[in-house]
Amino acid sequence: MKKTKGGAKATARTPLIPAGLDPELLARVATTTLAEELNLDIRAFDALLVLAGQMQEQKRWKEAFELYAKLGLIDPTQLDVQIGLARCATELGEHDLAIKAAANVILLAPHDARGYLLSGKNCLLIGQYQEAREDLEDAMRLAGDEASLRRSALLLLSQLEVIVPVESSISNNS
Repeated sequence: MKKTKGGAKATARTPLIPAGLDPELLARVATTTLAEELNLDIRAFDALLVLAGQMQEQKRWKEAFELYAKLGLIDPTQLDVQIGLARCATELGEHDLAIKAAANVILLAPHDARGYLLSGKNCLLIGQYQEAREDLEDAMRLAGDEASLRRSALLLLSQLEVIVPVESSISNNS
């Protein structure tokens, strides 16, 4: 621990807060969402979310991604924002970013197959085959009655099987 001007102590874990900052302001910022700070009500947020979805449907990936990113700054816990970010990043070839957004989906909704499907697809695209297989198998397990999710996961698993056959198949053929 080292002492700084004025006798305040700073460590690697606890950064020094400059004396000029108002503690009440810091407390308000810490407890207020960006949406509240901007006076953005839920209807405006939802309207922007719908607009981002429309851009995505029109395959305006870059514009949709930029809007989802802004919405993510406002409310990073919004599941549809993280799904939109992951889908747009996938289409833009930003697979590492898509995997991070998909990880957020999994964190926010661990029983939602979409996060695993998005992660698995992007892992497959960048050659992380074991991770892809695990995520896609989880997507299949969690898809339940959602036929389109099951079909997508099954299609990606079959593509993965062509690239990298299941280890048990390889050892049985030896």
